[in-house]
Amino acid sequence: MIDDPIRSRQDADSELIRDRIWDWYINDFKTRLIPHAAEIMIQTRWSEDDLAGRALNHEEWRVISLPALAEPGDPLGRALGEPLWCDDDYGYGGQLVELSTKTPARTWSSMDWPPRCRIYVREDEGRRTSPGGAAKLRIS
Repeated sequence: MIDDPIRSRQDADSELIRDRIWDWYINDFKTRLIPHAAEIMIQTRWSEDDLAGRALNHEEWRVISLPALAEPGDPLGRALGEPLWCDDDYGYGGQLVELSTKTPARTWSSMDWPPRCRIYVREDEGRRTSPGGAAKLRIS
């Protein structure tokens, strides 16, 4: 499982950093997976040339998109415009709604906490299953 490999806008705008992350993915992450392991990548799309973009260009992935504010056909069944996070004691849901109207488009679509979380899943059809039949998921 890979969670937010790009830390900041500055890193996202750096070809050197994007190359280093890709090199890590190919040479360290991929080489440590057990045969037929599922891969899960959770990240905000800071750049079309980020890790997810490069991975999507090399292999087939299932993409699950979770915008900060629900859109039609929301995979979680949220009402249109409903925040991804509830409006708990911290007021996070309300803050998301306010930020959506005051934040520049590029920043809103790529913030760190993120307004649009995407989960990338690559599964190998030949992966091993446990005796009960359920697929084992190993996080390396």
